[in-house]
Amino acid sequence: AIFAQAGQESLLWKGSRGSIMSAPALAKRPRRPFTDIPFQRDRLPERKVLFLICDTHRNGYLSLSEATIGLSSQFDFDAIPKANVDRDIQRAFSVTKNYSGKETGQAAGYVEHKEFRIFLEMLVYLLQGEDTHKPVLGLENLHGGGGGQGNTTTCCGGCVIA
Repeated sequence: AIFAQAGQESLLWKGSRGSIMSAPALAKRPRRPFTDIPFQRDRLPERKVLFLICDTHRNGYLSLSEATIGLSSQFDFDAIPKANVDRDIQRAFSVTKNYSGKETGQAAGYVEHKEFRIFLEMLVYLLQGEDTHKPVLGLENLHGGGGGQGNTTTCCGGCVIA
């Protein structure tokens, strides 16, 4: 139950022994504009955090549902009709899943962590009405040890991915 007291919300619930406990309501962060989606190569740390937020199953792959819910929780798409946002997320997802061409079976139907930057780039351009945009090629390992030289990313084994 939510209880209002002196202009502040508190959450109330019963403890196991019948006592009533309360905690202040968590502050909700404002969503950022969709144009701030971190698809640029130099925004890898932000992209890693966003991928973790979206990947609710923690399997390194995003379903269309995970991508939609995760992005909607973090970014403001209010200036664009919801039907258009859903359409563009689905289009970017369809183009990007198995972008590496190395997945087979069920895994080929998801966006893996290496394809996430390309998915985000496609999405931002589609939302801005640029249907003919081709993403900058190159995959990255969001789970790896990072680093690399230049535009490369190394995986946890040290091999260069892109």
